[in-house]
Amino acid sequence: MRRAARTATPQRRSRPRKIAPVAAAALLGGAAPVLVRMRRDLLTAGALAPVTTVAMYAVYATHAAATGAALSIDSGHLRLPRPLRWGGVGLAAGGVGLCVAGMGRFTGPGQVSGTDTGPIVTAGVYRLSRNPQYVGYTAALAGLSAARRSPTALVLSGVVAAAYRWWVPVEEQHLDQVFGADYRAYRSRTPRWLGVSRPSTKHAGNLPSTGG
Repeated sequence: MRRAARTATPQRRSRPRKIAPVAAAALLGGAAPVLVRMRRDLLTAGALAPVTTVAMYAVYATHAAATGAALSIDSGHLRLPRPLRWGGVGLAAGGVGLCVAGMGRFTGPGQVSGTDTGPIVTAGVYRLSRNPQYVGYTAALAGLSAARRSPTALVLSGVVAAAYRWWVPVEEQHLDQVFGADYRAYRSRTPRWLGVSRPSTKHAGNLPSTGG
C-alpha cells in the first residue's frame, strides 16, 4: 500500500500540467465570439452594447477564477531558479502599478471598461504606453505565474496577451475613425505597448482613449 501511494503521487502532480491546454482552449473558445461581438459593436455603433459589456466582464471573471485556481492548485511545477521567481514578484508588482496608474487617469467606469470614449491627459504613464492597463494586467499575471511556478497560469497569461493583441488594433481603428489626425499624432510618438515616447513638435494635452 505504501508503494502504491508513492507511485500515485507523481501522477497526481502531473495532472495539473494536462489542464493547461484544456483551460486555454476553453477560454479561447468562450472569448472568441465575445471579442467578435465587441469588434462589431465598436466599429458599427461606436460603443459596446450593454449585453456585450456583461459578456466581456463574464469572460474576465472566468479567466480570473481559472488563473486563481491555477496559481493555487498548479504551483511548483515550473523549474525556475529563485532569482527568476523573485523577478516574477517584481514583475507582478510593476504590472499592478502600471495598471492602476493607467486607470487613475480615467473619469468614470465607462472609460475603465472601454465602453466609453473620452479624453485623457497624455502625460504620465500614457507617455510610455498607449495601453498601460493591458500591459500591466498581462505583466502581473505573467509575474504571478513565475513566482508560483504555475505552467497553467502562465498559459492563461498567454491567452490574455493573445486576446489583447487581437483587440488593440480594433480600438485603434475606432479611435482613428473618431479623432483622426490628433489620434494618429499621438499614436506615432507613443508605443502601443511599452517604451520611450518619441518627441513631437505638436503639443497635445488631451487625447482619446477607450480603456487600454
